[in-house]
Amino acid sequence: SVTVGFGAGAFAILASFFIVTALGGFRLVGAGLAVSTALFIVPLLVAAFGEELLFRGYLLQNLVDVGRPVFGVVFSSVLFWLIHGFNPAAWSSPFVTINLLLGGVMLALAYMASGNIWFPTAMHFAWNYCQGPIMGVHVSGMKMESVVGLEVAADANPYLTGGEFGLEGSAVSAGIQIVLILALFAVYRANRRSKEPAPGLNAKVV
Repeated sequence: SVTVGFGAGAFAILASFFIVTALGGFRLVGAGLAVSTALFIVPLLVAAFGEELLFRGYLLQNLVDVGRPVFGVVFSSVLFWLIHGFNPAAWSSPFVTINLLLGGVMLALAYMASGNIWFPTAMHFAWNYCQGPIMGVHVSGMKMESVVGLEVAADANPYLTGGEFGLEGSAVSAGIQIVLILALFAVYRANRRSKEPAPGLNAKVV
């Protein structure tokens, strides 16, 4: 579950990165080992776990327990967006808001589809870690030392690159997240159906 979650998060952000780069939004200017790449593991992991515990493990789960799963997904996702609204450049583009809301829905469905907190935590961590310390893209508006040397093309549309907020403000990331949301919802529905009793099992024997 952790491995799959990490893979899903890494795939999503790396797919966004390579699409934006292919469209001319980013230019690679070098690469090299950075000590901070290892140092960022613990704080980013703690941050991902803390957010997942609060938004999905507590808020969402409590609303699911009282029979309000849809409201739980929406409510936890809106709060997830609002908390990140304090980050640098959070209001620089409408796609920042769109992506943060989509990110909340994506992680909520990751939690509901897996049934544990570790899957969305791994997904969240991989998304941030690959984006910042590895690829050198701003993480929610914050720049980190990275393995890949990167610059944003001067003539690139900020709706493509995400501007100063990073890929979480990109239209490409919105598309990638929608694909993952649909996939996670399909898994969630399949899991629910597999747990439903077969027709006739609850019928009384006369």
